[in-house]
Amino acid sequence: MHVPIYWLLVFEEIVMNVRPLGSAILLLLLGGAANAAAPAQSLAIKLQDSSVDPSLTHMRMVIDHDTLKPGRVTFEATNESKGLVHEVIVVRDKGVKELPYDAKKNVVIEKRIQHLGELRGRRLCMLKAPKMCVAPDWLSTILDEGHFGPSEQFFGSVATDSKASRVVLPVFFGQTDACLTSKRSFDTMCELNPQVAKDLTVIASSPVMVVTFYIFHRNYHGLSRERFAKVYSDLPNSAAGRQLATLFQFENLVVKDIACLAPALGVLAAAERARGKSGVGGRKG
Repeated sequence: MHVPIYWLLVFEEIVMNVRPLGSAILLLLLGGAANAAAPAQSLAIKLQDSSVDPSLTHMRMVIDHDTLKPGRVTFEATNESKGLVHEVIVVRDKGVKELPYDAKKNVVIEKRIQHLGELRGRRLCMLKAPKMCVAPDWLSTILDEGHFGPSEQFFGSVATDSKASRVVLPVFFGQTDACLTSKRSFDTMCELNPQVAKDLTVIASSPVMVVTFYIFHRNYHGLSRERFAKVYSDLPNSAAGRQLATLFQFENLVVKDIACLAPALGVLAAAERARGKSGVGGRKG
């Protein structure tokens, strides 16, 4: 149905942020295609620091093999530290010429590790708000594109909160691993605390979408329609109007064709297909 519609537009871009992981990262490079028939292999990894050997000035990984053949591998990691929890993260190499590793300092350059797959089994916190109504579906689509499966199986835990500060700052302070929030909320947190912008990394960003709107039936031509449009179109020109826009988190009122919903509808359709692949039920509501 192609009809003129008055929309109260809220353009939202959803972003996923992570704090660079403060852990040991093992980059395993496997040449060639994995051979399903190859015998299973294991790689023993010992994670050590100065509590094990006082001569160490940083963390050390000790492995029992320098190379592995293509095929299935079991990682047997032992944290030998007496005071810290160290982790091993396996990262898929996409053929980059230079690995994110500083050989002089013997450390991984963690800010250059920015792949969604590294969040498997980790903690995610999502902003719960009307403007985030498409966020769970967008998350489903990017997980499906990476062949990671449904979010409830991919992440170790998923929490929600209605306040942006309780979604973004726990990632900043290392209390959770990643957050899913709106760009507006993230930008606000960065303005309040510039260090947030420096320490957190955006690993995925959605297209800009219209997620909030008012609609009149095409056969309704009452005076209220024109008055409504005139009042709200003038909101940015008054202090009271700007306060109202801030309170309800919208920008302005403009006339748009239904085509402006295409990005959001595309995300919903892609998420529905992803749920169909995984056997998860359809979208509620």
